[in-house]
Amino acid sequence: VSTVRVVDDDEKPMPVGVGGCTFRGNSADYSGGAMNAEGALSVTNTLFAENVAAIQGGAICAGSSDPDWAGAKVELRAETVFRGNSAKNSIDDDRYWTSGGAVAVAGNGYALEVSGRHVVFEGNRVESVTTSYGGAIAAAEGTSVDVSCAAFLALPVNASEYTVTVSLRWLYTR
Repeated sequence: VSTVRVVDDDEKPMPVGVGGCTFRGNSADYSGGAMNAEGALSVTNTLFAENVAAIQGGAICAGSSDPDWAGAKVELRAETVFRGNSAKNSIDDDRYWTSGGAVAVAGNGYALEVSGRHVVFEGNRVESVTTSYGGAIAAAEGTSVDVSCAAFLALPVNASEYTVTVSLRWLYTR
């Protein structure tokens, strides 16, 4: 897993678009099992399946404390499917909240927009020995969230208290 950070010749942030891809079976030691995005990200017609992050964003973690990236938008568009992704934390330490089985978005003015036909979250989960949030989506304090068209299916029993969690106190990002 790598961090997606695209800049122009002046080191100014540029948006990243992903379409027609499959991200399956990836893992990360901390965040973003398939993708750790810093800056604007648009995803269309893409499958994220069976990806695992140790703390947050089983498939995607988006966010940055860098002020140049503040206010970036993460767009999840038509035909994008998140299936069986997970954030799993075995660290017995309350400083590390487990969040976003499929997607975790940090604050810093970020925006998450989920819209379009057939955006599906199916069987994503968070597992933790301490605190966990957002079986499908977790959005930190300072993140605006607009979910106008999405299906949330086959949520495992006791996998997370909430499917979508908004306004968490984001304790640690890197």
